[in-house]
Amino acid sequence: MKPVILCVSLLMAFYASSAQIITYDTRYKGLQVGKATIADVISVLGSPHGKKANSNNVRYYFDGVHVTIQDSTGRINTIIIYDRMYVDANGIRVGEFKRDVEYVLKKRIQAPAVSDLKNGIIYWFKGGRVSSIVLAYQALSRNGRPSGGAEVEYL
Repeated sequence: MKPVILCVSLLMAFYASSAQIITYDTRYKGLQVGKATIADVISVLGSPHGKKANSNNVRYYFDGVHVTIQDSTGRINTIIIYDRMYVDANGIRVGEFKRDVEYVLKKRIQAPAVSDLKNGIIYWFKGGRVSSIVLAYQALSRNGRPSGGAEVEYL
């Protein structure tokens, strides 16, 4: 077994023993995170305006949305939404006040971002308003919270 594969296997075993990986069925314009491929995305959103490769995924830029495709699976890992017309499962859209998200999630938000582990949604804030909504495929949870004490952690 290669050292990298062994390391990843041990890391996943550690996380599995101390945390829960939650998988979500989140969608944007019919594109299901974790299932749809870049071909599916292009058929719905048209050609991307650009792309940027990261260490384990590629981010594609479209009007009002960025989509990350996981290298290992070829499927959507996250959808980062700037589209002000999109309304998420909590009834929130980009541009709404942070206090509206606090009300829906029933918690005070101190960080620049907060996760809704129930629905696989991450809200980012700027100037007291939602600046983007991220639909995640998977999240790592310990006791109903993102792991590592972070406000946001998704895989």
